[in-house]
Order: sequence, then C-alpha cells, then structure tokens
Amino acid sequence: MNNIRSRSFWLTVGLIITDALFFGLTNPVRVASILLIAGFALILLTVYWLLYNLQRLAAVYAPWLAEQKRLSLMIAGGIGVVLALQSIGQLTSRDAFLIPLAAVALYAYSEYGKKTSAP
Repeated sequence: MNNIRSRSFWLTVGLIITDALFFGLTNPVRVASILLIAGFALILLTVYWLLYNLQRLAAVYAPWLAEQKRLSLMIAGGIGVVLALQSIGQLTSRDAFLIPLAAVALYAYSEYGKKTSAP
C-alpha cells in the first residue's frame, strides 16, 4: 500500500499514460516535425526512467549500484543515439557496437573525474 502513495509510482503511471496517449493518437507520417522531436524526447525519458528504476531495484542485491547516479543517464543517452541514427537510416552494425562502448567509456571517465576531483 505504501508503494501506491509514493511519488515514483505516480510518475511511472503518468509516464505510461502519456506514452499510450501520445503514441496511440499520433500518426508519424502526418505529424509536424516538432511532435516527432517531442516523441523522441518522450521515448528517451521513458527509457531513462525504466533504467533508473531497474537500477534502484538491482541496488537491493548490489548496493554499490545505489551510488551510481549517472549510470542510467549514460545508458539512456547511448540508446538515444542508436535510436536517432536508426531513425534517419544511418545506423550500421559498427555504430551499434561502438556507441555502447563509448557510453561505458564516458561513464567510466566521468566517475574517474568525480573521484579524483573530490577532496
């Protein structure tokens, strides 16, 4: 019962309803380009929120994951780049292989920078 009262639960429900309404009521062939961008942003937000909640769930079994705040953001960004390249027809198998590696490298570099600059 406490889960229903939580902010995270209602944000998830709101995101699911927004996704269903937006993608159920729009036709990508006839819609304005600004709505295509809004749909892309909505997909990225949904992927980020899903990854963030999966990370919180996994932190129960791997406590070090609770400290990794940027992990979900970096993975969602990598997925966003792959989706953007695929939607314009420029995604190759090499890109699909290298983009996740670049996201992991960027994450590792950002964590290393955070640890070395901390007093």
